[in-house]
Amino acid sequence: MTANTIHPALAPVFFVILVGYGAGRLRIVENHHVDGLNALVMNFALLASLFVATASAPRSEMLEQVPLFLTFGFVMLLIHLAWYFFVRASSDVSKADGPSGLVIIVAALVAFGHS
Repeated sequence: MTANTIHPALAPVFFVILVGYGAGRLRIVENHHVDGLNALVMNFALLASLFVATASAPRSEMLEQVPLFLTFGFVMLLIHLAWYFFVRASSDVSKADGPSGLVIIVAALVAFGHS
């Protein structure tokens, strides 16, 4: 998938996030509604938008991106393992708490590497 496919799919989601931020700053939406709106946008709207973009992309275009997907997957695995062992060695955390925050780190690295 190219940026020409991804950007139009994500534009409505970021527009809704921006409108929600503006509504919060102007006190149009009360604080106790924010959690529900965040869940709606992140759990449904974003996934639906990405699904539509993926489903509407030509199969040949998707298959061209297989090496990129494999590279990202391998890099994320390496980062995950490095972070896990670093956190376990440098602090006194349990095995379950070792990967905390890793998803954000990997997503940021992939996003910055792809832009």
